[in-house]
Amino acid sequence: MVWLSGGGAMGERIRARDWSDSSLGPIDHWPHSLRTALGICLEFPAPSCIAWGQQRTQIYNDAYSQLSGIQESTPLGEDFARTWSHAWQPMRKCFDRAHRGEAAQLEDQQVDEFAMRFSFVPIRDEAANVGGVMHAEGRTPFQKTVARLYNSPVGLGGGAYHGGTNEGEAESAYLGVMRREVL
Repeated sequence: MVWLSGGGAMGERIRARDWSDSSLGPIDHWPHSLRTALGICLEFPAPSCIAWGQQRTQIYNDAYSQLSGIQESTPLGEDFARTWSHAWQPMRKCFDRAHRGEAAQLEDQQVDEFAMRFSFVPIRDEAANVGGVMHAEGRTPFQKTVARLYNSPVGLGGGAYHGGTNEGEAESAYLGVMRREVL
């Protein structure tokens, strides 16, 4: 499994888990688009999660695993909506929008004691359909900025951001490198 190297503690948990009984199936059969998105997710500095497929099977990075509510349970591989049931009502509209192919944000959503920004970005599969949704969020000013940039012209976004074309469905994704002092 050379494609899934690194990724901290969550990378280790993902590699160690037997995924054959999940909706994702065996890890060595995961589509290339999911593998690529997961590589980005695991290295992302702010909390980031992928919800893949109709079952919204979630895979996430170390920063995401430290969020309140996540660390007490073991939601790796569970339905994203189930994990976030306490905040799903306001999140659902944005999540569904991303699943239809449009990036969406939910700003200053109160979750526990934090006001958080939720960014949802579609992940295209090999057939150019939306296979999953990348979810980034932030609590600190820096993390909120990274989450905002994740869906901006200098971060991860649709082809319109990078090719100068009209806004539309993304054919590719680009993750910009951002220096903290510039933000």
